[in-house]
Amino acid sequence: MARKLAQRPEVDRARCDACGLCFVACPEGAMALDHDGFPLVDDVRCGGCLACARACPVGALGVAHAARCAA
Repeated sequence: MARKLAQRPEVDRARCDACGLCFVACPEGAMALDHDGFPLVDDVRCGGCLACARACPVGALGVAHAARCAA
């Protein structure tokens, strides 16, 4: 089943301190961390709740507005 996201988190790597709090906060399991500890968003699993953005202490996760369909 495809999901349409009206909003999804977008990572600003310049602001991110790779703390991993976004990964822990995501209720959908849609966040992963790359080899340097920076977050990656799985658009298929992301429900657009932005719990990750609220958990970020440095404001490195913002909203990317997009109407996306993920298969």
